Amino acid sequence: MIVSNTQTFILKVNPKNGTVVVPKKARQLIGSSTLFLSITDGEIKLTIPKYSLEEVLTNPPKKSGNFKTTSKQEVNQIIQDVAVKRFLKSQ
Repeated sequence: MIVSNTQTFILKVNPKNGTVVVPKKARQLIGSSTLFLSITDGEIKLTIPKYSLEEVLTNPPKKSGNFKTTSKQEVNQIIQDVAVKRFLKSQ
């Protein structure tokens, strides 16, 4: 017999800016403050990432040959470039 301990949380969307807050108790249960949100055919799925964004960019998993290792300096340059483009686009 398998016993499942399921807890359900209602996530409210802030109508002003569209942010969603994951309750503290839920974050504590999953042990992470970061989640992936996937939407497929109208179905929403939240998952816990196995790797942080920094880990994926600077040290990709060994199984995947599709990733190029990116240095922290390259990541910072990309972030700066995107910030400048976003600023120029807003003008």
